Amino acid sequence: MGPARASGARAGQPGALRAARPPVGGHGGTLPAGANRGRRGPGRSVRRRGLARSRRSIGAHRESRVRVDGIVLAAGASTRAGGPKALALHEGRTFLAHAVATLRAGGCASVKVVLARPHGLRLRAHLGDAIPVWNPAPEEGQLSSLRCGLAASATCDAVVVSLVDHPRVAPETVAALLRVHGATGAWAVRPRRGAHRGHPLVLDRALFARIAGGAGEGGLRAILRDVPAERQRVVDVADPAIHEDLDTPADIAAIGARLSG
Repeated sequence: MGPARASGARAGQPGALRAARPPVGGHGGTLPAGANRGRRGPGRSVRRRGLARSRRSIGAHRESRVRVDGIVLAAGASTRAGGPKALALHEGRTFLAHAVATLRAGGCASVKVVLARPHGLRLRAHLGDAIPVWNPAPEEGQLSSLRCGLAASATCDAVVVSLVDHPRVAPETVAALLRVHGATGAWAVRPRRGAHRGHPLVLDRALFARIAGGAGEGGLRAILRDVPAERQRVVDVADPAIHEDLDTPADIAAIGARLSG
């Protein structure tokens, strides 16, 4: 996979703090008699190393305080596929297991999987360490599942939203999206390959209330259309799986996968 590039990313970062330099020699700026004015004492290099370590520590601490969880939307009935797509097998693992593993490997602290009864009961055994979240009204569409996932992730700073029928997305794609979100604070970050955007996407907590309270017409796409362009980022990736939409048995068979039971 080639390197990911952020489109429209802004630095937006405050300038580094400059430490005040103490007077040279510690005598009100006057060097002692006979001192070599052309040489740098060890104190300056020690101070510089200490300042560099301090800056790194501050940056690491700031990053460690940001919590990003993953959300896998898997509440659909999969009627066109003829069985639960989440249980389709690809390279020895279910689509659901692939989706969870990709989000974890890409940098998500934990993963919630949005399910619906009755077929969701079959999926619980395949969750691994993911947390089940139940959608009581899946007939209201995918946005209702996203709302359930966000409600279960209310303490997070951002979420990565993935679809269960995109099992081959690379962890590096998720990591690239999170890097851009961390660097820019964008409210929405999506991958793009060629001229088309795809999944998964990062949603900042700044959008949680808007998604929860939206009317629902037009789904998430309509909500994102109202987000200012400067609050969104697109990341160019070389991952063809961001465009996969495996709805039918033929789609699933085309990638060498098969429905399970």
